[in-house]
Amino acid sequence: MIAYQVYQMSGVEKLKVLGIGVLRISLLAYFFYGSFWFGIFISPFLLLYFKEEKERRRKQRLWSLNLEFRELLLMLAALLQAGYSVEKALIMAKEDLELLFGKKSDLVKELVHMESALRSNLTLEEVLEEFSLRSGLEDIEEFYSVFSIAKKNGGNINHILRYGAEKISEKIQVKEEIQILISARAYELKLMTIIPAFIILYLSVTSPGYFQVLYFNPIGILIMSICLLIYIFAYYIGKKILNIPV
Repeated sequence: MIAYQVYQMSGVEKLKVLGIGVLRISLLAYFFYGSFWFGIFISPFLLLYFKEEKERRRKQRLWSLNLEFRELLLMLAALLQAGYSVEKALIMAKEDLELLFGKKSDLVKELVHMESALRSNLTLEEVLEEFSLRSGLEDIEEFYSVFSIAKKNGGNINHILRYGAEKISEKIQVKEEIQILISARAYELKLMTIIPAFIILYLSVTSPGYFQVLYFNPIGILIMSICLLIYIFAYYIGKKILNIPV
């Protein structure tokens, strides 16, 4: 099964990222040096782009899993209230999740794996522990902890789990609201990174030769290289500011 804290890009994904990376490097080379061929000299930035894209996809997968898990918790709370056992509730919730997210969703695959493991005489506690360790998500780990404590201490397990599921789902809802606010700021960052390129393009079209003094001579190349480094540094500072743990 998937180890969610490690993301491995497929061959198709790598080709797609490489193509977009080469295009970005070529555009940077054209805007800052007046020639696409200068992209060869700034190609090491492709490694940074690969690393950033891989991390972005890893976080995106984790966030999708978190949102799917919230839906599972809401379904579990309703099924437990109706009197179903936890095992039965998980199997019934899987069918509803298939309709919402499709059979290829990570959580649906996990529930299929859980169902198979339970039929192999593994306990639900063991299955949930293994899933929580692989996911590395705080909310899934909390749900496993609630289940484990309820199982050991006895009492009304369905009531305890239903209450725990409701509280964890509320917590994920707050996270989603924060993510929406961050997404708006991320869009503004993307817009701000594109604006300098449009300014250079506008001046190049309306005033041909305006930037020629900075192209193809040592001092101009040095100045534009400093500008490029400042541009990239500002972009990554913006990314760091938006990288708010929730």
